[in-house]
Amino acid sequence: MKAFFLKIRKPTGWVLVALSSLLMLLGFLVLIPSFGDIFGITRNGVIFAALYAASVPPWYLGLLLLGPEIIAKTKELYNVTIRKIWRRE
Repeated sequence: MKAFFLKIRKPTGWVLVALSSLLMLLGFLVLIPSFGDIFGITRNGVIFAALYAASVPPWYLGLLLLGPEIIAKTKELYNVTIRKIWRRE
């Protein structure tokens, strides 16, 4: 069971982050008056708030699943930055 979870952890995390980003993008597009008029949306602020609120849980769940990769990449970028700043010539 543990091997199955490890196989689907990264793809599931990326799908959740992508879903959250899509919901956020749609929320911001709703605020544009011409986009709202195309779909007949009259309460842009309410729809924006609902889409944004719906995008928060998948974002944090995706980041939770991708935690080890994010930490490793952050450490790598930190070490590269420190080497560039403090390198000796």
